[in-house]
Amino acid sequence: MYSERRVPLSGGQAFLFKDSYQFEEVWKEDSSGDVLLQIRGRYVVEETSADRVPKSQVPPAVIPEEGLIGPVHLFTQTGTGTDVVRDADGKTLYVTAGVLIIKHLFGTAGDSMPGGTSLAADIVRVVGPHPLLDVDLCDVAEEQTT
Repeated sequence: MYSERRVPLSGGQAFLFKDSYQFEEVWKEDSSGDVLLQIRGRYVVEETSADRVPKSQVPPAVIPEEGLIGPVHLFTQTGTGTDVVRDADGKTLYVTAGVLIIKHLFGTAGDSMPGGTSLAADIVRVVGPHPLLDVDLCDVAEEQTT
């Protein structure tokens, strides 16, 4: 379920979203079709605030080639949920559970519509086990073929 609302005092340029979703992925070996990994997850992701950032304070390294078109906001996003990665036999390889808090610098298009350009995002707090932050699932899948 997805919803969004305008940020008060943003001139209709910033929107906060909330998204609840679940997913299931099955990774297979290309040539044989054998299952390598099964991934299931359930999350609620919500932007809880957006503060306007003066363009003069945006780091030059993140400004796109076309420049900053509309206002820039720093969003705070909270992601809460869990996912489980299993091998082909159903053995649990990784479990992620808890909360991530992310600061997201975002340039709007100045058109009073959702959307724009992601300039930078940083995880500022991790609560609970999140081993997948340090794991490349492609490497894990490749290990399952040997």
